[in-house]
Amino acid sequence: MLLPILLFTIIIGVAGYVLEWSPIFAIKNYSYSISGPVDSNFEPNSFFNTGLNNSHIKIYSGEPMARINSGTVQKVIQKNSVVAKVQVKKQWFAKNLKILITLRTPVAQLKSNTFFDQSGQVFESPINYGKLPQVNLISSTFKIQNSQLQQLTAAAAKVIPNLPSIYLNHLISLQINSTSQIELKTNFKKPFLLITLGDSSDIPLKIQVSSKLLSLKENAHLSRIDVTNPLSPIVQN
Repeated sequence: MLLPILLFTIIIGVAGYVLEWSPIFAIKNYSYSISGPVDSNFEPNSFFNTGLNNSHIKIYSGEPMARINSGTVQKVIQKNSVVAKVQVKKQWFAKNLKILITLRTPVAQLKSNTFFDQSGQVFESPINYGKLPQVNLISSTFKIQNSQLQQLTAAAAKVIPNLPSIYLNHLISLQINSTSQIELKTNFKKPFLLITLGDSSDIPLKIQVSSKLLSLKENAHLSRIDVTNPLSPIVQN
């Protein structure tokens, strides 16, 4: 009875040594695979390794693969709000560690390094995305409390996911003067067309009404559409 237990203990011990200390499954190469928009100055190794090092996680060639806690690595990288998804893949026999990262794609810019993606998620990023529609909050000209700023940001985050792609493509800016004063500045018409939404409720209906008004020949020279009340819209040439 003691012999099988002893053999089992020895096998477990040897397996533990091979995984934890032996160079048999030591990392030979590790790399980041990035999906999503980046610029030529973005260096994923430097950017993500800094976060890992700050959390006392160091990945290097020669380190046994088993010592890398995939869940912990994923959580640390996911703390970067620019990251939408992360997966750690261990290729044991090839001795490769791959970290697959999907970055968020911005559709509008709030501040120099702060953006919205199409779901309305706010995120920070060091990447230069080029020219994007601007989200302008009243705080850019007036001092307001943080709670009010959060409300205005939340209003923008509620509007953006409800904008069809064609509206995002024609969007110049999203102006949030208050939670009940929201306006789209678009280039549907030259030099621009303003679409007043009112508050952030019923955005799909308001967009539907705006699109219908835009399609009418008699509205070829519109300068403003007010769909604060989508059942009684107002147009201005």
